[in-house]
Amino acid sequence: MKVRPAFQFTCKVGIQLEDGKYIEKKISVNKRREIFHFSVERQPEFVVFDAGQVILKKINNSQPTAKLLLQAQKGRYVTDRLMALKQLYDDTTLVIDESLANLLLEMGAGDSFYGVRIAALRLLNKAEADIADNIKKALGDRMRKQFKEESNSKVRVQLCEDIGVFNSSNAKTTLYDAFINDSSYAVQAAALNSLIKSDSANALNYINQALMMDSYEEVVRAAALENLDKVQISDGLKIAGKYAEYGNPDVLRSAAIGYLNQMAIKGDESAKKMLFDYIKEGQESNRYRFLSRAVYTLSKEDKKELLPILEEIADKLGNFYLKHTAERILKKYKLEN
Repeated sequence: MKVRPAFQFTCKVGIQLEDGKYIEKKISVNKRREIFHFSVERQPEFVVFDAGQVILKKINNSQPTAKLLLQAQKGRYVTDRLMALKQLYDDTTLVIDESLANLLLEMGAGDSFYGVRIAALRLLNKAEADIADNIKKALGDRMRKQFKEESNSKVRVQLCEDIGVFNSSNAKTTLYDAFINDSSYAVQAAALNSLIKSDSANALNYINQALMMDSYEEVVRAAALENLDKVQISDGLKIAGKYAEYGNPDVLRSAAIGYLNQMAIKGDESAKKMLFDYIKEGQESNRYRFLSRAVYTLSKEDKKELLPILEEIADKLGNFYLKHTAERILKKYKLEN
């Protein structure tokens, strides 16, 4: 069978004209390098290669920021608008001034597709370092209003992050209300994350409150456990130990062992011992994927003590992640010794 070269393909080129008219031209690429010319009635506002983003590709984009912003606002296809926003997000030289920040906030409220709204708000998040405090406050106030009007929970999750970053005077009130009352557990967890970052003085109170909250698949408690290492808490190991025990939902065990990992990395000997015990327990059933993190953490300095357990895990058929981690560490140990 003859295989067609990767550079031979057909695609559409979308052309948005200044008078509002949109046209598409189909092209066939047959050489590694080709130049195409089109005649149009008006000056184009922007041109989109592979309109609809059908081809798996990497583009070396040369369009200026203004053109990409027009594409993000007016692109015929959702994928074209998302592509423009991604290219803007990846541009490390982009400076988001007040005008651009306002435009992104409008896109975050007005686009018909929730994914575009999220992408615009995610890009806006980068503006925090570029604009003055009084402008950030005004933007934060608009975000809070937008949060109350947004029906899509995925967009509200992104807004929680943005509200926490811009941290206007009443941000804490909006985030706390979302943390307690939002209909989406994912939004409650996102609000908790932002509260802990933006109101660190009360972070421990938020975590304790979250640990008492029931939610679908333990989303909120897991978020609390994932934030334990961000606060000064005397009984953090005790809390993590409780949720890391066999019988708890895996999402809680994973988050709790993640906290123990962080404490072990910081040199806490009690956390290291707890991790070691969980590894010995977990490898009996060999089903806990998250234990691979514990194995990796301890292996950085306790390889000799771990060797018998690692060898047993590597020899047994069972959880791929744990087995793979054990094999990788053993291989590295043998190379070093």
